[in-house]
This record gives sequence, C-alpha cells and structure tokens, in this order.
Amino acid sequence: MSTNELKRNADDESSSDESSDEVAPNDNESSSDDAANESDQNINVEFEAENPFETDFHGIKQLLLRALLLLHVDVSELTDLIISQETVGSTVKIADNEDEDVYGIFSAISLKKYKEKNCIKELQKELLSKCKACEKENYKVLENIFESKNVGYLVNERFINIPAQLAVPFHDSLCEEVKAQKSEDSGFDFDYMLLISKTLKPKKMNKTSEDNSAAENNSNSKKKKKKQNEAEDNSNLEYTNFEDELFHKACDVSFSYNVTEATGLAVSGNWDFQDQPMKTYRTVMLMKVHKWKGVIASMKEMVNA
Repeated sequence: MSTNELKRNADDESSSDESSDEVAPNDNESSSDDAANESDQNINVEFEAENPFETDFHGIKQLLLRALLLLHVDVSELTDLIISQETVGSTVKIADNEDEDVYGIFSAISLKKYKEKNCIKELQKELLSKCKACEKENYKVLENIFESKNVGYLVNERFINIPAQLAVPFHDSLCEEVKAQKSEDSGFDFDYMLLISKTLKPKKMNKTSEDNSAAENNSNSKKKKKKQNEAEDNSNLEYTNFEDELFHKACDVSFSYNVTEATGLAVSGNWDFQDQPMKTYRTVMLMKVHKWKGVIASMKEMVNA
C-alpha cells in the first residue's frame, strides 16, 4: 500500500462529542506572553498513512471502542483482524513522531469472509438487536442483507479535531485498495458497506399538556406522524465526521440508537445546536458499494468549496 501524506495547518481547538476523542495538546507548544491569543494560533502538523502494525493494537482498539459503544463485541479480536490485513487499511499518524500514536484508522472488514469469527457474529447480532428496538420495520431488511450479501464494515474512525481534508485521500486510497484486492480475494467483492457513525441530536424539550392534547387530537395516522418525526430527527442529526452525512444520504438502510447514557450530553463546542444540549447517538448505515466512489467525489467537492 502506498503512503499518503497530507500537510496542513490544524487549528488547536477542542470539540465535544466525547471529550476523549480530542487530540491531546502538544507538550512542546510554546507558552509565550501571547498565550491569551492561542485560539488564533495554528500548529503545523504533517500526517501520514501507514499499514496497521501490532504496535498499533491499543490505539486502534481505543478508536473502535468509541464507535462500538453499548455493543457487546470482542473489540480485541476485531482489532487483530484489521491489523492482519496487510494490503487493505491504514492508520493516521503524525509524521516523524517517535511515539507513533494512532490518530485514526481507515479499513474494511468482510463480514462474509470472517463470518465464523466471534467478533463478526457479535457485531451482526448486536446491530440486529438495536435495529429491532429502534427501527423494527428495517429489521428484516437488515437481517436479509447480513445473511445473503457480502457486507464490508467500513472502519472510519479518527480524533475529532483531525482536519476534515485528511479524510479524502484516506477514503480514496481505501476504496482503491478494496478494488485491487477483490480480484485476488472474493471476500472483498462487497455488495454493501456498513458504517457506524458517531452522531448527535438536540435534546427534546418537555412538551406542555396543551401540546400533548393537540397531538392526541391530530387526525393523521400514526405511520404518517412517525415518518414526519423521523424526517425531523434526520434533519437535526449532526455528524462527528463530516463525510458521514454524505454516506447517510447515499445509504439504503439506516437507524440510530442512543448512547447518551455512556457518553453524557454534549453541551459545548461545535455540538451546541441552537443553545440546546445534544444527545449522543450511533447511526448505522448500509450503502450499496457502487455508491462509494460518488460519495468520495462529493467529499472532494465539499473540502475544495
């Protein structure tokens, strides 16, 4: 796999989905008399892509744990699968950094190829369970796709304040790697891509008794009301990774489940929606693989706009 490098100025600002997602400040950052103006300062950081190595195990696992909150999955085994794929996937690291910390992971895991692995069985079981609880009408669709199609779990995890532009070459490279590998390994001949995205929604305010009464007297059917609520929820959805909104628009099946009990409310930074506290979610998406290139093209347009 070729090494991609991206060099840009990254603003030293914090965001809050989960505070543990933030990039730690540089210990060598100067503490001058202008510290009060540090929000206006930039830090030069050069990122590079590397194949996942055994030494990256802990860093990759921690990134996966954030994505798979409240899912009972053997994340250690899943991490081992990612590391074992020598020709597909890459980590995001700071160039010439002796610590070699992992700031992101991009990879694709075949649910069909590794269907006998406990982590894959658990992942599918847990997602089906969440779907049944949250979007029961999509349960059979999701179950059928898992059983009859080759699904690739698109691992797309990075720290929140990694520059958005960095995602484009990494997604582009991963897509090309999968394309090249499927000629040698049918396990990578995917029908669908599965994403588990970190998302947020505004916390709903309590309705007054008058609002509740009006809702009860509404002559619209429950199905129509539910569709309206779902459309409103999706319009209010905020994405930790900007490109996940594009994947969401392109997906065929999706549902979201609440993980606020594990993360707490997001109440500051970019995630304050009209001064309302935000609930944290995980949004599961299934997208037909032929749409992947189109999503990447849209990503390039967004970052170059």
